[in-house]
Amino acid sequence: MIGTLTTLEHCLPGDYERLAKWFSSASGWYALGKQKLFSADDLRNENLHGKTHFLIVVENGSKRRVGAVTWTEKEEYEGSYVIGTGVGDPELYDRGLGAEASVLLLNYLFHMKNAHRVEFLFGLYNKHALPALTQWNVTLEGILRDYFYLDGEYQDAALCSVLRDEFYEFAAAGGFLSTLDEIPRADKEEARALVSEHLAKMPDRHLADLFGRPRPVAPHRRERPL
Repeated sequence: MIGTLTTLEHCLPGDYERLAKWFSSASGWYALGKQKLFSADDLRNENLHGKTHFLIVVENGSKRRVGAVTWTEKEEYEGSYVIGTGVGDPELYDRGLGAEASVLLLNYLFHMKNAHRVEFLFGLYNKHALPALTQWNVTLEGILRDYFYLDGEYQDAALCSVLRDEFYEFAAAGGFLSTLDEIPRADKEEARALVSEHLAKMPDRHLADLFGRPRPVAPHRRERPL
């Protein structure tokens, strides 16, 4: 998953040590709402065998491994996820790396894993996460009072969510709807035309009719009102 500023990559063995260090530092307060003392082995086992999965955020220019995104599928129904994003180095906050990595993760969940709902939670002391609330097409579902405890004080949290149609509206408004596909749409249409041409030569029409059946238009492919 490649963006303009960042790329999401699978975790390498050394990345789990990085994650453990980030989660136990000040970055943990921003990403998790608390400092969490994970071991590298704990994180590796969770990523490979647990419910929460990690991808590493790589800065495209420098190739530095600068943060991580996480997603966990909820138990209510398939296609409902909780996500998180964190940048490990405070010097890299507010450069758009975490924001773009979040969009790449949303694209993966909605466009590749058929997600219906994605939610995320963050402390309202976290000014770095506020653009997700104030500038993105997300729904603020509630304020959780005294949800976190930090620096001797209780802190409120925001619970936000994005539904499938809302993500595609956001992608269309942002001008990157056409960049979501891993395989260009024109290539897929050309392939289908070649298959249709081949099937049309067969004496039995069963497969041609099956392949040429009416197909529903995906929500993000439908004409949008001006």
